Amino acid sequence: YASVLRISKNPGLAHTYLAMLSSPYGAGIFELNGISRKKQGVLITSKPNYGNSNNKEEDRIK
Repeated sequence: YASVLRISKNPGLAHTYLAMLSSPYGAGIFELNGISRKKQGVLITSKPNYGNSNNKEEDRIK
């Protein structure tokens, strides 16, 4: 997302996004949605369940 925002008409958004992601407050918000920061990347640890019980897709992600 940051690379897309960087080339937009408002490049300051990329900096703000990354600052929010790395702050304790922002990290807490992301963790509530299954996204946690690992080293220098972002790891999605869970996928929202929208009523789809396709276990093959869940197994592929794991």
